[in-house]
Formats: sequence, structure tokens, C-alpha cells
Amino acid sequence: MHCIPFLFCYLFMLCTLHAQKQEYFLVDESVGKVYASIIEFDFDAAEYKLQDARFSQNAIRHLLHNQIGFLKIFANEDPDQYFAYIKNKQERLSNIEKADKSVPFYHYCLAEIHLQSAILNIRFQDRVKGIISLKKALTHVKKNQHKHPDFFLNYKLSGLIKAFSGAVPENYHWISDLLGFDGTVEDGLNDLQQLETIVRKKQAFNFLLPEIIFYQAFIQLNLSGNEPDYKNWYQKIDALPSKGPLIQFCAAMIASKEKNLEMQKKFLDIKQSAYTFCYLDFLRGELALFNTKDDVPKYFHRYLNCFKGKTYVKAAYQKIAWHYLLKGEIQTYYNFMSLLKHEGEALTDEDKMAQQEAIRSKAPDTNLLKARILFDAGRYDEALEKMNAMNPTAGLLYEFHYRLGRIQHLKKESDKALLNYAKSIELRNNDEDYFAAASHFYSGEILILMGRNTDACYHFNKVIHEKNHPYKNSLDAKAKARLQQCN
Repeated sequence: MHCIPFLFCYLFMLCTLHAQKQEYFLVDESVGKVYASIIEFDFDAAEYKLQDARFSQNAIRHLLHNQIGFLKIFANEDPDQYFAYIKNKQERLSNIEKADKSVPFYHYCLAEIHLQSAILNIRFQDRVKGIISLKKALTHVKKNQHKHPDFFLNYKLSGLIKAFSGAVPENYHWISDLLGFDGTVEDGLNDLQQLETIVRKKQAFNFLLPEIIFYQAFIQLNLSGNEPDYKNWYQKIDALPSKGPLIQFCAAMIASKEKNLEMQKKFLDIKQSAYTFCYLDFLRGELALFNTKDDVPKYFHRYLNCFKGKTYVKAAYQKIAWHYLLKGEIQTYYNFMSLLKHEGEALTDEDKMAQQEAIRSKAPDTNLLKARILFDAGRYDEALEKMNAMNPTAGLLYEFHYRLGRIQHLKKESDKALLNYAKSIELRNNDEDYFAAASHFYSGEILILMGRNTDACYHFNKVIHEKNHPYKNSLDAKAKARLQQCN
């Protein structure tokens, strides 16, 4: 009988020790500094700071370690780093699951890790793992919204999930149904805008602004059908205290969308971080191509040497080939296009387009290509002059009228643009090129501004019904976003 009090004391001590060891969630100034180093891609500095004793019981450190691994792989798609990340992810999740479950950061951290994992799973074609991770992320988001409806960071994850669910391609709708995704691209942007507004008022969380702005810009440029407010974006970016690689990337992409080469150069000229974001060299190569510089191959080769993954590899070889084609070195063009067939994978729209050109084994018409590059450089008058000097053959009319329409569209000659888009659609000579789908989309863009919503909806629906072209995913996503508006 004397052993019973002793047993109770022993159990009490064990419980007390366990309670003392349970990790907590604390976001303070030291977390903000680590986070800032991570967003700056100064990963060594971030990992060094995480060794501080202040983080020994703070469960936030597991999310921060995961963020480092995620961004390293996002920057260079190294398969070895990816497999190491998958192994480490489970340990981080297990550690968080042992921490304080009563606070909103518990489900937030779990959801964030699952969402980051899903992005990488899908990037590396592990679709089943990606779907499972997305499902888990969504489960934790919903639990947090139920238990802690006023927790402002819920807007971040709900915003991303709504935006991506609103842009799911038609042939992947079963995934949305399976996961219970609900929302539109605009819903997602609205959530992220609300989060930005709140964070700007909470000085202790200002360190989150670069990431929030990056996500907004990425969704705006890739998934939304709306034209960005360029001036507003530049003001947001200029107001940030630092311009890490993520911000460089989104700023350069915004400038590229505006066809503002001077602004694009400004952001690409910012000094690189300690850890290279390879895709910035891809953008530098495009900028050199638009400016007809001789160093086009240098930047694309630098991208190919830096990047460990498969995306934009074919597109890089295609643009090197274009550089030599425009210089009249036709054999060098074919050499790079032949190399393209066996390098990278046709995963992105740009890579699919490059692969399609390589398989055809026929160089594009140089005058059309020059006009396209002048257009992409924002030099519309020169592009129009090049087009007007052409006498295209019947086989080129499908592309010719599309490109003429694009130039007139951006020159605000809407009626002329609509006529040329209609001619391109009428003259289509195959189902593999994107000119008809794009002509439908941009016709819808013009018509919705004219207030002709029914006609605009007709064209946006036509975009979704176009099959097999390289820009299927991106044009469908934007057409779906526009349909929400014109309906």
C-alpha cells in the first residue's frame, strides 16, 4: 500500500517533465529576422540563426527549416535535395504534432508544410503524393478556420488554395471534386489582399510582406485574366525594405508583362543573393533577345548550367536557337533544336511550344519571328512595320493574322484587332497551334471592355474547348477567371 503514493508522485513527475518539454509556438522579432534571411535566399544565415537557444523549444523553427528546404528546391529543382526534403518533412510534421495544439499556429504550420510539399510533389511529377499533401493542407486550413476564425494567417493558405482551385484545368476537375476545393482566382486574390492589409497594420508581422506580394503577383500574372495595375505593383515593390530573389523574379515578370524593358532591366540588375535563383538568368536571356544583344546564349547557358530540373530547359534551347536563326546561322539553329528534343521535359507551356517546333523540324519564318520579338519587346510600331512589309504565303496566314491582331490590340486599335483575330480563327490550318485559342481569348478581352459580355463569354468558352495546343493550361486558367466576370 505504501507504493501507491510513490507511484502517484512518480507519474506526476513524468507528466510535469513532459509538460515542460512540450514545444510552444512563438512569433517574435528573432523569427522575423530568420524569415527575412530565408526570403533573401541567405539560407546559411537563416540556419545559423536557428541554432540560437531561443529556438530550442519554439516549434516555429520546424516550419522555418521546411521553408528553407522548399525555397532551395523551388530555385533550382535539384532532385537530390527534393528526396532529402521529403525525408525531412515527415520528421518536421511529427515534431509539430507534439507541440501545443491549442494555438492557431499549430494547424497553420502543418497546413503550410503540406502545401509546400504538394507544390514540390507536383513540380516533380509525384501527382499522387501531391494530391494527398493538398488534401491534408486543406484539412488543417478548415480546422483552423473553424477553431480560430479570427486568425489572420488563415487568409494566406485559403487564398492560395482558392486561387489554384479556380484555375484547375478542365481535365483535372476530378481532383478539385475529390479534394473539396472551392473558390475562384479572384476569391484567392481577395483573401491575399485582406492579409496584406492586416499585415501592414501589424508591425511585428511586416516581415511577411515580400512573400505575400510574391504570391499575389504570381497569381495575378499566371492565373488571373485581369490586366495588372503596373504602377501600383511597382510602388508596392519599391516600398519593400529589401529586394530578394523572389521579389526580383516577380518584379521582372510584371515588367515583362507590361513589356517595359527598362523596368525589367532595373530589377534584373539587382545584385544576386548568396544562393542563386537560376530562373533570373533565363529572364536575362530573354531581355537580351528582346534587345538583340550578342550575349543571349551566355545567359541561357548560365541558366542551363545552374538549373538541376527539367522546366524551361527546352524553352532555353529554343531561344538560343532563335538567336542564331536571326543572325542567319541556320545550321546552328537546327543544331540547338535537335539538342532540345532530348533535353528537359515538355511540362510548361513554353517547353511544349519549344518541343512542338523541334518536332516539326522546320524553322519559323524569320520575318514573323522578328515581328514577334519586337512585339514582346514592346516595340509595336516597329513590329507593325515588319508585318506590313510581309507578303505571307497561305500556310503562314493563320499565324500572320494572329500576330497582326496582337499588335493592333496593344496599340488600342480594337476593331482592327478583332477582325484579324477572327481571320486567324477562320484560317486555322491545324489543331496543334495556339493561335485560334489565343485569338478567342484576346477577342473576349476586347469585348468585355466594350461591355459586350455575352459575346465575350462566347469567346472565353471557345478557349476552354480548344484542345491539344501548347498554351492550353495557362489560357484555360485565364479564360475561366474571365468567365466568372463576364457571367
